[in-house]
Amino acid sequence: VEIIIEWKVDSELDGFRNEFSDQYQTLDGDSDKAAQTRGQIYSYASEALDNQHRLFIFGLTVCGDFARFYRFDPSSVAVSEQISIRTEPSVIVEYFARYGCMTPVERGYDPTVTPATPSEKKLFEKSLEDYRSRVAQSDELRLHPGVNDLDVAKAVKIQVNNEEDKTTHCYLACKPKSSPVNYSPCGSLSRGFFA
Repeated sequence: VEIIIEWKVDSELDGFRNEFSDQYQTLDGDSDKAAQTRGQIYSYASEALDNQHRLFIFGLTVCGDFARFYRFDPSSVAVSEQISIRTEPSVIVEYFARYGCMTPVERGYDPTVTPATPSEKKLFEKSLEDYRSRVAQSDELRLHPGVNDLDVAKAVKIQVNNEEDKTTHCYLACKPKSSPVNYSPCGSLSRGFFA
């Protein structure tokens, strides 16, 4: 997913409110329909952040005659005011034009995580086999159960820069196939990998 886009036919399906009675009121709309829309776009953001190694992702919803822009990251979501697609369509066109000019890093992709090459995946698989063999011979209780459930086909290379000695280290890592599903974008950068 490059950008999250959701289209609803009715403005009542907007997940957020437009007016505030006081400064402490939440931005969330208080209807069931609003909650369903928020849940839907949050689940999209969660899925993208959890699987695409992104620091953030942008989104857009159109509900009836109005649109909103979003920026999701693992700590929160920033939401724009409503924009009329009837009277201000140029705002949406400009948004996509500017987005098209952004670099992958400006679009939220984490430059320190890249897909592992076929030879790196083989190296990762060999390291796993060595680990399983070594631990099984010495202390079977030390064998982490997730090691037998890794999806090596989805292995990534993670670059870690050491600012102290100005060195760069790369680690091969992947998640277990049975990783629990998290329906919130919050905390997506803290999910564990085996490296």
